[in-house]
Amino acid sequence: MCLGIPMKVVSIDREKNLAQADALGVVRTISLAMMEGIKEGDWVMVHTGFAIERLEYEEAQEILTLLEAVGQVSR
Repeated sequence: MCLGIPMKVVSIDREKNLAQADALGVVRTISLAMMEGIKEGDWVMVHTGFAIERLEYEEAQEILTLLEAVGQVSR
């Protein structure tokens, strides 16, 4: 099974097509190679280090709540 994690983009390096993204206080470098038009503050679904889908804030929070309920993350 594969698992995507909602993350908030906090900074972008356009030259490298990379971003710093935050998930519950954990910041990771992610690739934006599969997405266009992402800006700081956007929420994205991240799978294996790649942003694969843009999310609305409410949707991202709902997913994080569901992951918390099944014990995959903790806030």
